[in-house]
Amino acid sequence: YHELLCQLQHQAQVAGVEFRLEHRLLSVEKSGADHVLAFSHHGDTQMHRTRHLVMAIPPSAMPRLNLDFPNAWSPFQYDSLPLFKGFFTFDTAWWDALGLTDKVLMAANPLRKIYFKSDKYVLFYTDSKSATYWRDSLELGEDVYLERV
Repeated sequence: YHELLCQLQHQAQVAGVEFRLEHRLLSVEKSGADHVLAFSHHGDTQMHRTRHLVMAIPPSAMPRLNLDFPNAWSPFQYDSLPLFKGFFTFDTAWWDALGLTDKVLMAANPLRKIYFKSDKYVLFYTDSKSATYWRDSLELGEDVYLERV
């Protein structure tokens, strides 16, 4: 999974896309056909202008960005999808022997992304239909949830 992301980033950079890390988005304003974004980077404020903008940020962060959210947003501009995070604890890290420590696996089942990040627990993160599946499983009771996991 990590290798795929690295390859995609490389392809984007070859095509002229810039990646700027450690920037905090302060505001987004419309200016004619463009959007003007203000970022904080190591104490300095930087302004960037773009014609096209796709943002993936949580709704809770939008009010401080001067976006009049949700009043000025239509369903064509904003959408939300369900998310679900779960974890399992273990007495021993059986995944060490498999070389999975600090790895993320993509699964073709409702677990979707599985994180092996500790010596005691495994995390999983899902969205969309998989998140609804786990939420519904949990609502049916702990026994049903654990059986499905």
